[in-house]
Amino acid sequence: MERFRQSALVGLPAVVLLGIWLWWLLNDGGYFPRDHLPAGIVLVCLLAAVMLATGRVLPHGRAQAASVLAFAGLVAWTFVSIAWAVSDGLAWEAADELLVLLAIAWVVALLPWDVRSAAFLLGGWSLMVAVVCAAALVSALGADSLAEYVTEGRFRQPLGYSNATAALSAIAFWPALLLSYRREVPIPLQALFLACAAFLAQFTLLPQTRAALLAFGVGAVVMA
Repeated sequence: MERFRQSALVGLPAVVLLGIWLWWLLNDGGYFPRDHLPAGIVLVCLLAAVMLATGRVLPHGRAQAASVLAFAGLVAWTFVSIAWAVSDGLAWEAADELLVLLAIAWVVALLPWDVRSAAFLLGGWSLMVAVVCAAALVSALGADSLAEYVTEGRFRQPLGYSNATAALSAIAFWPALLLSYRREVPIPLQALFLACAAFLAQFTLLPQTRAALLAFGVGAVVMA
Protein backbone atom coordinates (compact mmCIF):
# COMPACT_ATOMS: atom_id res chain seq x y z
CA MET A 1 0.00 0.00 0.00
CA GLU A 2 2.79 2.39 0.89
CA ARG A 3 4.62 1.59 -2.34
CA PHE A 4 1.44 2.25 -4.35
CA ARG A 5 0.98 5.60 -2.59
CA GLN A 6 4.62 6.52 -3.29
CA SER A 7 4.26 5.59 -6.97
CA ALA A 8 1.06 7.58 -7.30
CA LEU A 9 2.56 10.58 -5.49
CA VAL A 10 5.36 10.80 -8.05
CA GLY A 11 3.79 9.15 -11.08
CA LEU A 12 0.70 11.32 -11.45
CA PRO A 13 2.59 14.66 -11.36
CA ALA A 14 5.17 13.18 -13.76
CA VAL A 15 2.40 12.33 -16.24
CA VAL A 16 0.99 15.87 -15.94
CA LEU A 17 4.44 17.38 -16.55
CA LEU A 18 5.03 15.18 -19.59
CA GLY A 19 1.61 16.11 -20.96
CA ILE A 20 2.33 19.83 -20.60
CA TRP A 21 5.78 19.46 -22.14
CA LEU A 22 4.29 17.58 -25.09
CA TRP A 23 1.72 20.33 -25.56
CA TRP A 24 4.52 22.90 -25.62
CA LEU A 25 6.59 20.83 -28.08
CA LEU A 26 3.65 20.86 -30.48
CA ASN A 27 3.02 24.60 -30.00
CA ASP A 28 6.22 26.59 -30.51
CA GLY A 29 7.74 25.44 -27.23
CA GLY A 30 5.02 27.15 -25.21
CA TYR A 31 6.53 30.53 -26.07
CA PHE A 32 3.27 32.41 -26.60
CA PRO A 33 0.92 33.32 -23.71
CA ARG A 34 -1.94 31.35 -25.27
CA ASP A 35 0.09 28.20 -24.56
CA HIS A 36 2.05 28.82 -21.37
CA LEU A 37 -0.60 30.69 -19.39
CA PRO A 38 -3.20 27.86 -19.37
CA ALA A 39 -0.38 25.44 -18.56
CA GLY A 40 0.71 27.77 -15.77
CA ILE A 41 -2.71 27.54 -14.13
CA VAL A 42 -2.51 23.74 -14.25
CA LEU A 43 1.02 23.81 -12.84
CA VAL A 44 0.14 26.11 -9.93
CA CYS A 45 -2.76 23.80 -9.06
CA LEU A 46 -0.41 20.83 -9.35
CA LEU A 47 2.07 22.53 -7.03
CA ALA A 48 -0.65 23.12 -4.44
CA ALA A 49 -1.74 19.48 -4.69
CA VAL A 50 1.83 18.24 -4.27
CA MET A 51 2.32 20.47 -1.22
CA LEU A 52 -0.83 19.02 0.35
CA ALA A 53 0.12 15.44 -0.54
CA THR A 54 3.69 15.72 0.77
CA GLY A 55 2.85 17.98 3.71
CA ARG A 56 5.75 20.22 2.80
CA VAL A 57 6.13 23.69 1.32
CA LEU A 58 9.88 23.48 0.78
CA PRO A 59 11.90 20.45 -0.31
CA HIS A 60 14.20 18.45 1.94
CA GLY A 61 17.78 19.65 2.03
CA ARG A 62 19.11 23.15 2.52
CA ALA A 63 20.52 23.41 -0.99
CA GLN A 64 17.23 22.46 -2.65
CA ALA A 65 15.21 24.77 -0.40
CA ALA A 66 17.65 27.64 -0.97
CA SER A 67 17.47 27.12 -4.74
CA VAL A 68 13.67 27.20 -4.76
CA LEU A 69 13.57 30.30 -2.55
CA ALA A 70 16.16 32.07 -4.71
CA PHE A 71 14.14 31.28 -7.82
CA ALA A 72 10.97 32.50 -6.09
CA GLY A 73 12.78 35.70 -5.15
CA LEU A 74 13.77 36.26 -8.76
CA VAL A 75 10.16 35.77 -9.87
CA ALA A 76 8.92 38.17 -7.19
CA TRP A 77 11.47 40.79 -8.26
CA THR A 78 10.39 40.37 -11.88
CA PHE A 79 6.80 41.15 -10.92
CA VAL A 80 7.92 44.15 -8.87
CA SER A 81 9.93 45.44 -11.84
CA ILE A 82 6.69 45.87 -13.79
CA ALA A 83 6.24 49.12 -11.84
CA TRP A 84 9.05 50.81 -13.79
CA ALA A 85 9.05 48.77 -16.98
CA VAL A 86 8.86 50.64 -20.29
CA SER A 87 6.29 48.13 -21.57
CA ASP A 88 3.92 46.83 -18.90
CA GLY A 89 2.58 44.14 -21.19
CA LEU A 90 5.97 42.65 -22.03
CA ALA A 91 7.03 42.82 -18.40
CA TRP A 92 3.90 40.97 -17.30
CA GLU A 93 4.50 38.34 -19.98
CA ALA A 94 8.11 37.78 -18.89
CA ALA A 95 7.07 37.53 -15.23
CA ASP A 96 4.33 35.04 -16.06
CA GLU A 97 6.76 32.85 -17.99
CA LEU A 98 9.16 32.79 -15.03
CA LEU A 99 6.28 31.93 -12.70
CA VAL A 100 5.41 28.94 -14.87
CA LEU A 101 9.01 27.74 -14.77
CA LEU A 102 9.11 28.25 -11.00
CA ALA A 103 6.01 26.06 -10.59
CA ILE A 104 7.71 23.27 -12.57
CA ALA A 105 10.94 23.51 -10.60
CA TRP A 106 9.07 23.61 -7.28
CA VAL A 107 7.01 20.52 -8.12
CA VAL A 108 10.10 18.59 -9.20
CA ALA A 109 11.99 19.63 -6.05
CA LEU A 110 9.19 18.53 -3.71
CA LEU A 111 8.53 15.07 -5.14
CA PRO A 112 10.34 12.06 -3.60
CA TRP A 113 11.96 10.74 -6.76
CA ASP A 114 13.52 7.31 -7.01
CA VAL A 115 15.52 5.79 -9.88
CA ARG A 116 12.47 4.33 -11.62
CA SER A 117 10.28 7.43 -11.49
CA ALA A 118 13.14 9.72 -12.52
CA ALA A 119 13.92 7.40 -15.45
CA PHE A 120 10.25 7.51 -16.45
CA LEU A 121 10.21 11.31 -16.52
CA LEU A 122 13.57 11.79 -18.25
CA GLY A 123 13.12 8.89 -20.66
CA GLY A 124 9.61 9.99 -21.56
CA TRP A 125 10.88 13.51 -22.21
CA SER A 126 13.70 12.34 -24.50
CA LEU A 127 11.45 10.00 -26.46
CA MET A 128 8.84 12.74 -26.91
CA VAL A 129 11.45 15.17 -28.20
CA ALA A 130 12.87 12.55 -30.59
CA VAL A 131 9.43 11.70 -31.99
CA VAL A 132 8.43 15.34 -32.45
CA CYS A 133 11.77 16.21 -34.08
CA ALA A 134 11.56 13.17 -36.35
CA ALA A 135 8.01 14.12 -37.34
CA ALA A 136 9.18 17.65 -38.21
CA LEU A 137 12.01 16.24 -40.31
CA VAL A 138 9.76 13.77 -42.18
CA SER A 139 7.22 16.54 -42.75
CA ALA A 140 9.95 18.75 -44.22
CA LEU A 141 11.15 15.98 -46.53
CA GLY A 142 7.68 15.70 -48.03
CA ALA A 143 6.92 19.43 -48.23
CA ASP A 144 6.61 21.30 -51.50
CA SER A 145 8.32 24.31 -49.95
CA LEU A 146 10.89 24.46 -47.15
CA ALA A 147 10.11 28.06 -46.23
CA GLU A 148 8.28 26.90 -43.11
CA TYR A 149 11.17 24.67 -42.03
CA VAL A 150 14.39 26.43 -43.06
CA THR A 151 15.53 30.00 -42.52
CA GLU A 152 18.81 31.08 -44.13
CA GLY A 153 19.84 27.45 -44.50
CA ARG A 154 19.11 26.64 -40.84
CA PHE A 155 16.45 24.13 -39.85
CA ARG A 156 14.06 25.68 -37.31
CA GLN A 157 11.27 23.21 -36.62
CA PRO A 158 9.62 21.93 -34.42
CA LEU A 159 9.95 25.08 -32.28
CA GLY A 160 10.08 27.59 -35.11
CA TYR A 161 13.42 29.05 -33.99
CA SER A 162 16.80 27.54 -34.88
CA ASN A 163 18.58 28.19 -31.58
CA ALA A 164 15.70 26.80 -29.54
CA THR A 165 15.40 23.73 -31.75
CA ALA A 166 19.11 22.95 -31.44
CA ALA A 167 19.07 23.42 -27.67
CA LEU A 168 15.97 21.25 -27.37
CA SER A 169 17.46 18.20 -29.07
CA ALA A 170 20.85 18.70 -27.41
CA ILE A 171 19.34 18.73 -23.92
CA ALA A 172 17.09 15.73 -24.65
CA PHE A 173 20.15 13.79 -25.89
CA TRP A 174 21.65 13.37 -22.41
CA PRO A 175 18.83 11.49 -20.65
CA ALA A 176 18.56 9.16 -23.64
CA LEU A 177 22.29 8.48 -23.54
CA LEU A 178 22.21 7.93 -19.78
CA LEU A 179 19.36 5.42 -19.98
CA SER A 180 21.01 3.57 -22.87
CA TYR A 181 23.68 2.09 -20.59
CA ARG A 182 21.95 1.80 -17.20
CA ARG A 183 21.87 -1.86 -16.16
CA GLU A 184 18.44 -1.62 -14.57
CA VAL A 185 16.94 -0.59 -17.93
CA PRO A 186 15.77 -3.60 -20.00
CA ILE A 187 17.96 -4.34 -23.02
CA PRO A 188 15.26 -3.52 -25.63
CA LEU A 189 14.76 -0.13 -24.00
CA GLN A 190 18.51 0.42 -23.85
CA ALA A 191 18.65 -0.09 -27.61
CA LEU A 192 15.71 2.28 -28.10
CA PHE A 193 17.32 5.00 -26.00
CA LEU A 194 20.68 4.56 -27.77
CA ALA A 195 18.98 5.03 -31.14
CA CYS A 196 17.13 8.02 -29.71
CA ALA A 197 20.39 9.58 -28.46
CA ALA A 198 22.11 9.04 -31.82
CA PHE A 199 19.22 10.65 -33.68
CA LEU A 200 19.04 13.64 -31.33
CA ALA A 201 22.80 14.25 -31.57
CA GLN A 202 22.59 14.36 -35.36
CA PHE A 203 19.39 16.41 -35.40
CA THR A 204 21.14 19.02 -33.24
CA LEU A 205 23.46 19.78 -36.15
CA LEU A 206 20.65 20.74 -38.55
CA PRO A 207 19.94 24.20 -37.07
CA GLN A 208 23.68 25.06 -37.37
CA THR A 209 23.86 27.11 -34.19
CA ARG A 210 26.34 27.64 -31.38
CA ALA A 211 23.43 27.24 -28.95
CA ALA A 212 23.87 23.50 -29.41
CA LEU A 213 27.35 23.66 -27.88
CA LEU A 214 25.98 25.52 -24.87
CA ALA A 215 23.15 23.03 -24.46
CA PHE A 216 25.53 20.09 -24.72
CA GLY A 217 27.76 21.70 -22.10
CA VAL A 218 24.89 22.35 -19.67
CA GLY A 219 23.63 18.82 -20.19
CA ALA A 220 27.07 17.35 -19.53
CA VAL A 221 27.39 19.27 -16.24
CA VAL A 222 23.91 18.22 -15.07
CA MET A 223 24.41 14.56 -15.99
CA ALA A 224 27.84 14.45 -14.39
